[in-house]
Amino acid sequence: MEAGSVGMFAIEIDPLVRAKALEAVREKQLFLAQLPPSPSLWRLQLAIAQCYEAQTEEVEGHCAPEQLDFLRSYVAQRFAGHTGSVVRMCQIGFNYGHSAVALLDQAPAGTHLISLDMVNHTYTPPLERVVQEIAMERGQKHILLKGDSAEMLPRFRTIDFDLVFIDGNHAYEAVKMDFLNSLLLASGRSEL
Repeated sequence: MEAGSVGMFAIEIDPLVRAKALEAVREKQLFLAQLPPSPSLWRLQLAIAQCYEAQTEEVEGHCAPEQLDFLRSYVAQRFAGHTGSVVRMCQIGFNYGHSAVALLDQAPAGTHLISLDMVNHTYTPPLERVVQEIAMERGQKHILLKGDSAEMLPRFRTIDFDLVFIDGNHAYEAVKMDFLNSLLLASGRSEL
């Protein structure tokens, strides 16, 4: 593909993507239950407070409590009563690990979560170890992969993800590229 053709492709696919997204919203009404506070999120917050790197480095990004509540409730509803195959989730952006813990908090045992992040901060690796411990104690698996999601997502085309959560680079073109690449990972049961 030539350098300018990616933009042309994105412009041509936008109406189709927009129509598909609106149709999905119309078909589903989200009635999310309010859940009790998460001990796992409290544990991560304590680890952040005790992490030297997290206290000395400038914070990038923020995850509001309402966003974490939404993720937890959504996963609880989406995978309620899930039996059988492993639940596979992909998250773009890790930072402190709040959304990773929220995604895993209500997911069934056996869930695998792959997080993609540039790992530009020294606090990310020690906090990722906390997320790994939390996942392992719940019978789940968390893997953090370092790199640019625009380059990494196409490598996962053979994995059938049940849920893809995009919260990495917030620039319009980056989010758009993550969304288009995520569509390539989607199956009939995937949620984006």
